[in-house]
Amino acid sequence: MKNRIVALILSVLCLASLFAGCAKKAPAPAANETQSNQNPSITQEQSVSESVHGSEIIHNSEDIGGDTQSNAPDATESSPASHTRVTKEEQIAKRYVEALLNKNYEEALKCLASSIEPSSLVFTEDIEWALPRTEFKDLDYFDPETTEFNTSLGYGGMVSVSLKDGNGEHQTFSVATIVPASGDGTPFVDGRNSIYVESCTIRVPGNTNISINDVEIGSEMIKERRAGKYALSTDILFPIIGMKPKSLRIYCENHDSTRDFTPVAHNSIGTDDPLSFGPRYEDTDELHETIMQLWQDMYSAVGEPESDISTLNPFIASDAAPDTAKTAYDSLISLRNSSPAKQRDHRITQVVNRQDVQKQAGWLSDHVIGINFGYELTWTTTFGSAWDETDTMRRYSSIILAKEDGEWKLYMITDNNLFGYTNSMTHNW
Repeated sequence: MKNRIVALILSVLCLASLFAGCAKKAPAPAANETQSNQNPSITQEQSVSESVHGSEIIHNSEDIGGDTQSNAPDATESSPASHTRVTKEEQIAKRYVEALLNKNYEEALKCLASSIEPSSLVFTEDIEWALPRTEFKDLDYFDPETTEFNTSLGYGGMVSVSLKDGNGEHQTFSVATIVPASGDGTPFVDGRNSIYVESCTIRVPGNTNISINDVEIGSEMIKERRAGKYALSTDILFPIIGMKPKSLRIYCENHDSTRDFTPVAHNSIGTDDPLSFGPRYEDTDELHETIMQLWQDMYSAVGEPESDISTLNPFIASDAAPDTAKTAYDSLISLRNSSPAKQRDHRITQVVNRQDVQKQAGWLSDHVIGINFGYELTWTTTFGSAWDETDTMRRYSSIILAKEDGEWKLYMITDNNLFGYTNSMTHNW
């Protein structure tokens, strides 16, 4: 009996242990089952986010380690910051070449640095004239309808513009750009020495009016006007002017002339002869007679008793250059009183055209004329009571006369030796 009671107790204890072990293991499967049920709920939330907030997909998939990222657009390709930046230099160079390709010279002119200079004398015809003389002549081979452009900026503002059209033509053109000092920092195409030149100066008669290709030249372009209203010449400075030969008109009231000239950079065009560009005075024979007569009348007048400077007033223009009468009077008196040998009876016997100048006579203003000439002067030299000798001098000279009341009068002395110099050894021709 006793043994049965012990066996029963042991059986109860075993059963109790068995049930206790089962109670401890049962919650584990329940926990796993709960975790498994939570995963679908996350997927469902993601799906809602995908359908409502598309921009959030990438962020959420990164957090959970999904592969949605591979389906999004490449951020590098779509970002504007990733593209090569097109510079202002490239933009203006492309615009210029495209205008040339389409023969839109008005547009091309706006691309040049000269376009912002108020005193610029660059025209569309300068561009059209220059193209066949540059590499841009090859643009004629390209089809404007199918041409594509690519640009790249090099050193010193030089832009390479590559063209390729549907016919297989391709070529790269070099376009120099510059930021003008007078601008706002915007680059322009540098057309120096291909389309235009800088600092071209021409010398013209002193008080005439000037136009270039029918464009009036204002006072702001007058570099130097010599001796004011009595100027023999005026230097006209063109800060920027197209390289194509220009039509130069020089005129004053009742007198007009037109000629062509080719602009040259940093150089003066014309000679020191102020008449070279002026309106020509054709009747040189009349002027030669006038010079001989005027000189002789003035020489005779100062030889009269009690003569003075006012003696020459009838021969001097009312608006003559200052001291013209005094200079002429002093020279003629000195000539009459020459020493050591006594000279007398001076006379201009011949006036001829000069062979060393382009123009013999031309208008300097409305009523003033400049004359280049050669003259022959003779005189008698007395050597005591022994004998007289006739001497001759031939030399080149010039003079400026003004027409007043229908008569030619002395306006300015340009050769100080004309009225007071003798040398029998001088023979210019």
